Amino acid sequence: MAITWSPTQILSGAAITGLSNGNLTASSNGSIGCYFANVGKRSGKWYWEIQTSSDYSASMLGVSALQHSQVYPNWIDRTMYSIAWRADNYIVSHALIRINTGVSTQNARIGIAFDVDQLRVWFARNNVWVLSGDPANDINPTATSTWFEGSIFFPSVTVSGSGESATLYADASNFTYTPPTGFSALTEPSDWTGLVGRALPTSSLLRRDMEDGGALSIIEPVTRLNAIPPQSRRVRLCDQRSGRLVREQWSDPTTGEVDFQYLREGQWVLYALDHTYEHEAVIISDRLATVDGLRP
Repeated sequence: MAITWSPTQILSGAAITGLSNGNLTASSNGSIGCYFANVGKRSGKWYWEIQTSSDYSASMLGVSALQHSQVYPNWIDRTMYSIAWRADNYIVSHALIRINTGVSTQNARIGIAFDVDQLRVWFARNNVWVLSGDPANDINPTATSTWFEGSIFFPSVTVSGSGESATLYADASNFTYTPPTGFSALTEPSDWTGLVGRALPTSSLLRRDMEDGGALSIIEPVTRLNAIPPQSRRVRLCDQRSGRLVREQWSDPTTGEVDFQYLREGQWVLYALDHTYEHEAVIISDRLATVDGLRP
């Protein structure tokens, strides 16, 4: 099996459109949040390349954990489970940390080196590593992803602008540049076993999130006062007692539901951020979610 962009969503198995060139090229498709490669890794040091188009001005590329939803509007700069190099030159890590590289991703061969064991990522444009990075010597990683330790990670892109595209090169024979010393081209098999629609083993979840991980989930609808249609909003899950931010993601634009999975039993509070600036209340739930409000 060739390593390409996956023609189906990794977790749900739903079909994805917008692929061509033997599923190597992903084009603009407003119906999904991002494309994943069909091979993901839990350990090792890996390298791949992505060729961006000349009009690549509104898209992003990087690496995403299995838990990142591929459903629109979950672009890879919008959840804590991804690291994205955007077309506006910024690296966005965990949807919170922003670093200006001063370098464009447009019309370039982008190299990505990912040390899964140390959860460190380096980006290069035409073989020049940004921010003085040196993956071969483990110096100046562009970003780190320690927030989701123990997960499975996939090359990923969001292609949002009209006419834009991103082509994946994961086979060493198709590389333009030599991988950094110690890094290898992606290989089969994937560490994702293909258990579509099933949860990850609890032991993996707890390794990923020692403080808040568990086998429960919170599923709640997002609505506006006096409005029936479901709402897509950025939702934050916080620990009720300390106020600490634990998770953050967008609610589904079709159902309006937000689904926070793999949580321990506890007291949680959810609230939504209204990015429309319409100054109308957006509500999720007026109760705290304890074990009675969680689902196994």
